[in-house]
Parts: sequence; structure tokens; C-alpha cells
Amino acid sequence: MEEHDIYIVGTGIKWIEHITLEVDKVLSSCNSILYVERAPGIDRYFSQKADKVVDLTSLYAENKDRMETYRDMATQVVQEALDNPPVAFALYGHPTIYSYPPFLVKEMSNALGLSVKVLPGVSSLDTLFCDLLVDPAVNGIQMFEATDLILREHQISPNLSTVIWQIGSIGTSLFSSAKSESRRFDGFVDYLKKFYPGEHPVFAVYTQPHPMLKSQVNKFPLKKLPEFAEVLHSAVTLYLPPLRPNSVKNAQLAAQLIDQQSLASVTKAIND
Repeated sequence: MEEHDIYIVGTGIKWIEHITLEVDKVLSSCNSILYVERAPGIDRYFSQKADKVVDLTSLYAENKDRMETYRDMATQVVQEALDNPPVAFALYGHPTIYSYPPFLVKEMSNALGLSVKVLPGVSSLDTLFCDLLVDPAVNGIQMFEATDLILREHQISPNLSTVIWQIGSIGTSLFSSAKSESRRFDGFVDYLKKFYPGEHPVFAVYTQPHPMLKSQVNKFPLKKLPEFAEVLHSAVTLYLPPLRPNSVKNAQLAAQLIDQQSLASVTKAIND
């Protein structure tokens, strides 16, 4: 296996049960593991893999700009790699899905001549598909970060499945563990109602990190979303099913889908 100075890895959602064999092997090869993860017992697991284990979650602080925290995390990871490579930077879920520190680590590493390898993990999107039994290929899917959706006034296609991340952090870049007031979501609901009727169903999904606990799925009409403010924390993802599936527009392609001659015209013979 090719060696690198820094391994950025995803630890999945459910405790150590989601850690891949690939990630497990890499962790065992590292001198240090720096991590952002709150799953119960994860520190003991990391301690079995490396001599030095550092919990970077403590860098979060109430009302502190998350970007400042991310820079602090990246700086510690890179410094550790300069002092005693190889090191692992382990993050909850998938390491590049709505996670900015890995990109800062890569940028710093490029400037310092350090090599970086990124390894995937199970994300909350993966678990959402299982919790709701959704196949994103059926109607197509679009995804937005909650604040960015409103900030940039992205246009939503209501006939596609819609995933909205980080609803519990909407409207701020500051870290806070406080529960939200219902009024926090008023503008968000108003914006979504430009594309969906107030009665359109919304699923708020939170996959528990403990393997013995079931996922929390709350279903409610869009207009009542603010009433569920207390359960809409930062780890909750919203899912809105399609308002109505798009109809077939390309009749010619539809006719070709089960036409053997059409397939033969665009493929090589097996014996060629």
C-alpha cells in the first residue's frame, strides 16, 4: 500500500460498525489519530490503533465562528504530520460531505509538500436512503445546504427528490449547541412554499450513532416545520419527496429502451 503523510478518513455514522476495513487498516498504520467524532467508545477504539489520539471536537466553542474552528483543526493535523507522520484525520460520516477541514488540510499540505489520501465513509445521506427506503435514481435528486439555499436563492425543482442538509444550523456560521426557537425557521418555510404547497410532506431524519438505537424520523407538513424546532438539531437532514414525477418527454428514447436492434446499433458485437 502506498504510504502518505496524512490520511483523511470517514468513520461513518453508527459507532465503529460503519468503519470500513480499508479505514481500519489505515488507522493501524498511523502514529497519531486526530478526530472529530462523538460516537460512544470511539476514543477507546482509536487508542487501540495508534499511540497518540487527539480529540479535536473540543475546539468547538459556543458562539465561535466555525471557520475559525476548522482552521484550528487543520493546523493541528498538518503540524502533527510534520512532526510524526503518518497521521490520520478521522471525521464523522463521510470526510468530504459538508466538511470543510479536509480541504484546508489538503491546501496546507500542498504548500508544505505533504502527501494526502482521502478514504470514504458512510454518510448520513446513505443512511437516509435506507431509513426512508429511497432510491435516488427513480426521480433524480437535488441537494442543498439549508443556509446556502436561502442565501443564494437557489431554484428548487419540486418534481425531484430534495435533500436539505444542516437545517439545525440555518442562518449562522457560529457554533451553538442551543435548541432552536420556532421562529428560526419561518423564513426557510416561506422560501420553500414558493415551490411546494404548505401540505407537502417533509421528513426530518436523524440516524443515531449508537448501534442499539433506532433512527429518528419525524414526518410533518411543510407549513408545520417550525413546530418541530426542538428536534431540528445540526445532525438532522430533511427530505422532501417529489411533488409529482416528471413525465416522459423523449418518446423516441422511451421506445428504444427495450429495442434490441437499437442496442445493437450502438454496441460492438461480443465476439469482436
